[in-house]
Amino acid sequence: RAVIGAGLSDTFGVKGLGLNVTHRQSIGVGTSITDFSVTYQILTNLSLRVTEQITWGNSSLFIVGLETGFENSDFLSTLCQTTPCDFNDPTVNLGTTKVTAQYELTGGTSGQAGAISLAANTEVPVNENVTVNAGASQRLDLKDSKNNETVLSVGAAYDDPEVVRGEVSYD
Repeated sequence: RAVIGAGLSDTFGVKGLGLNVTHRQSIGVGTSITDFSVTYQILTNLSLRVTEQITWGNSSLFIVGLETGFENSDFLSTLCQTTPCDFNDPTVNLGTTKVTAQYELTGGTSGQAGAISLAANTEVPVNENVTVNAGASQRLDLKDSKNNETVLSVGAAYDDPEVVRGEVSYD
């Protein structure tokens, strides 16, 4: 499904605390989803995120999870220490990868047993303002395995800190 998204985030001057509102609008058939999130940085590269996700006209999810990330070039440099490879130029920006683990409660905080989700998403810069990304996620429903799902996604984003950030993705 094709999706257009927009997000607004701010730290409001509190170190390690972030607030984010993101809306994803399906093009054609599909659902529209809005996330309201609070993120707190626990360690240098580990954050706790609490999200209320509203699927308009359908349902809501309460999500709590952990997110970590790393620079792709750092990962490859580490790999090249143990395995011979031709690439090891630390000046080349190869983007970042984020890994998340989440627990979802369907129906918001009043919901019953939900689902566990694991995801990885890599974002690689094309130029100063444009990035391309690819990801995969696996959702395991704790009540009914028929609702388990695997999602692959690709997309691109435009980010100009002084103007706007926008992205298009396909799941």
